[in-house]
Amino acid sequence: MTAPASRTLSILSLVVGLLGGCAALDVRPPEEQVKGRATEFYGALISRNFEKAMTYTTPSFQAGNTVYKLKAEYGGAPMWKGFEVNEVACEISEVRSLCEVFVVVRIAFPEFPVKDVPTRIQSTWIDVGGNWYLYQKL
Repeated sequence: MTAPASRTLSILSLVVGLLGGCAALDVRPPEEQVKGRATEFYGALISRNFEKAMTYTTPSFQAGNTVYKLKAEYGGAPMWKGFEVNEVACEISEVRSLCEVFVVVRIAFPEFPVKDVPTRIQSTWIDVGGNWYLYQKL
């Protein structure tokens, strides 16, 4: 390869790399980012994909626990008929960034006269290195 062709290829690689990095940067407000991730998390629970749901927990929780701990806490999620992330309230500062998420789930109880019981769940999401994760106690 000639020197000018090599230089052109290097510049092109740099531009593609920079553009790719920009595409990965989420510029939406924190509330929208967290609402999207919470929706994906609860969707994974309902579909019994606890392995995927585990990826939404903090890296420290993932490092110190197995998916079975998440199953123990959310094992009843497959009984949910549906859910809606209906409120996200964020507190952003230089010290910490966290969001409180309120989700209404509709639970199906087969032997219960009322077949669709709404229940409100609160969860906390924290910013770790620019990504939002569900905070779980270790």
